[in-house]
Amino acid sequence: VPVFTKVFQIAPNPAKLREEIAILSIEEGSVAYGEKLLSPIIEQSPNKIPLLIKLGFAIEKTGDHDKALDYLSQAEQLDPGNVQVKLHIARIYIAKGMILRAERPLKDILKTDPENREARELMKQCI
Repeated sequence: VPVFTKVFQIAPNPAKLREEIAILSIEEGSVAYGEKLLSPIIEQSPNKIPLLIKLGFAIEKTGDHDKALDYLSQAEQLDPGNVQVKLHIARIYIAKGMILRAERPLKDILKTDPENREARELMKQCI
């Protein structure tokens, strides 16, 4: 959006503003524009775990499973204990029919939390 280009040039903290506009865009359903804004931020600082997760979840909703997996896999590498990321990764693999791949994140969850209802339900789909 051209108006944002000008605003980014004059903002005291353009990176933070870009991040805020990207998150708002994603939340309002403009995932592609949000991704366009967030990509350079993530490339410059790949440990932006919340941004990777938010973008991965939003792209998952659009049905672009491969792109969602890219972002969520990066988040999982940086935060291997994040149960929500593992659940989303498992769901994507199940949706793609890649059952064996879906089992790994679910088994990881169930090792530390054997009573995790959501992981148990998803694991049933893998059997």
